[in-house]
Order: sequence, then C-alpha cells, then structure tokens
Amino acid sequence: MLFTVGNPVIYVPTQQRGYIVKVHPPGRGKQLYDVVIDGSVQSFPSTSLIRDFKISDPFERVSAGLFGVRSDFSQI
Repeated sequence: MLFTVGNPVIYVPTQQRGYIVKVHPPGRGKQLYDVVIDGSVQSFPSTSLIRDFKISDPFERVSAGLFGVRSDFSQI
C-alpha cells in the first residue's frame, strides 16, 4: 500500500492536489484510492498519484524516502 487515509497527494495528469479518504482493496493488480480534489471525491489508481510534500523540508524528505546527500541535512 503506497498511501494511507489522510495522505496529501498530487494527481499527476492535472497536477491537482488532494488527500486520500479511502483505500480500496487491491484488485486485478491495481490499487485504487478515493481522493478529495476541489471538494469532490474521485477514484484514481496508485500509478496516477504521487505524495505531496515540501521537498525543502528534510524531515518530510526522509519520510518520503528521499535521502539525498549529507549537505541536504546539514542545516538541521
């Protein structure tokens, strides 16, 4: 499972931001998520979503698995 309920995400094709409200059971090799975007709930496959986070925040980068180089974290 890539995302959990409450995770902020970006819908890649339109770059719209939203958040996960429901995780559907995996089926036929795909994971679907219900996402609130602009006040409406829509279902998207995991392949169309990326996590929305501040890349400049080292703590959020670590939680997203983006470690970078030592100099990225030397300002903590």
